[in-house]
Amino acid sequence: MATGHFTSMRAYASIAFMGLLTLAGCGQPSVSGPEPAAATDLAAARQELAELRKELEDLKARSAENDKRWADVQRALAETKSALQAPPDVKAAREIGDAQLSALLRSNDPELVRVAVTVIRRAPSDTRLQSMAELALDAQQALGSRHMVLDLMQGSDVQALAGPLAKLLDDPQPSMVAKAAAAISRSRDGKHLSALLKALKTLDRFADPGQRAEAERGLLAALGQLGDKQAAPALLEATHAENGDTKRTALQALRTLGDESIGPALLDAFQKLPPANNKEHPHLHLEYVYTLGHLKESRAAVTFINLLAAPHPALRSTALQYLPNLCGPDAMAALSSAIRGEWTAIRSGAKGDTNVLEVLIRSLSNAGNPQGLAVLLEALNQGMSGGPGREAAEALTALATPAYTLPMIETHGKTQSGEAKEALAKLLGGDAFPAKWDEAQKKFLPDGAPPAPPPPPTVAAPPAEEKGDKF
Repeated sequence: MATGHFTSMRAYASIAFMGLLTLAGCGQPSVSGPEPAAATDLAAARQELAELRKELEDLKARSAENDKRWADVQRALAETKSALQAPPDVKAAREIGDAQLSALLRSNDPELVRVAVTVIRRAPSDTRLQSMAELALDAQQALGSRHMVLDLMQGSDVQALAGPLAKLLDDPQPSMVAKAAAAISRSRDGKHLSALLKALKTLDRFADPGQRAEAERGLLAALGQLGDKQAAPALLEATHAENGDTKRTALQALRTLGDESIGPALLDAFQKLPPANNKEHPHLHLEYVYTLGHLKESRAAVTFINLLAAPHPALRSTALQYLPNLCGPDAMAALSSAIRGEWTAIRSGAKGDTNVLEVLIRSLSNAGNPQGLAVLLEALNQGMSGGPGREAAEALTALATPAYTLPMIETHGKTQSGEAKEALAKLLGGDAFPAKWDEAQKKFLPDGAPPAPPPPPTVAAPPAEEKGDKF
């Protein structure tokens, strides 16, 4: 390590020393008395030689000290590894000296730093944690070592080192700002929110746009991980940033934060985006879809239905994934239109997808509005079968209400679909429509009447009370 560095310094000093000897004429006989100017030059050379000798001695002493420090680090590593050979436990970690751990932390060797931090986390103390904080704050230490200390910190470490870590949010290295923010977020303590928000407002100190974006993305991700919903306005504002990666990070942080109240504002921003094209991957559009779906923003249902015609398959499949959990009564018209369109495409041999049709029908069922019965009966009577037919029949059963179902069936006439007949048999075979039982049985059920509704359960009469004295 440093030994080689000081060896080269010794060589340099020796060469300089020999040069001065030659310059001064040391070791050569004097032919004539020195001139006054020559005597002055000789005195200056001797003075410079003395200074070089002193500097050389200093270098030797510093080299020896450095060699000793390196030997201490090596010995500390050996002792640490020896102590950890047994099953690692708190007792073994406590037996390692704080000075040894400090030496390991400052060795600038990533493996040694990792060992030291692991030991400290097994048996933390104020002194040990302070050593970790000092390393992270020391700009003279290797950047990789400073990163590693922050990466290996856990929530309890952050709580103990909240003050020092907050100082790192002002670090001139953008990567350190991001790492410190990530460490702070692992505390899951809202008291650190103000420090993160303050750091977000002071990023103008980074003149380079790339460095600014790196620090900003780290802070935004930390705000999401911290879990305090008061961070939502700052994250929403960041979705309008110029940098595309920053926008996506803000959306991911909002998804992590899980504040459903920001759904309407997010949907409004998404609807103002230019439509995705089929030439570029719609990264930003997808982040909006993921986030709106994760936040269960029901008002996004119609937008998601429209995305089923998007040019990029990733947008279509992601919208389809979230659609069943978003649809409510407001989406009925769009759902009915989409079901009719998909079913028509399948029947005509055009590019229709039965999987899409099944998801649309499931979404209609989840919406819980019996108005969807019309489109289901229409499709079933036109021959819908297989997976979509089964979905439609199950939806028909799920949406049934006495006030709506039988009039809708009467409006569409006697159904010809086996799936619809089976669903109606389930409905009418129970006690859902006792007043219309006979009429519905004649009109709509397949040949052979289904089982009659089960009789109401009989409640056994309580035993007669026996007369006589009670004991």
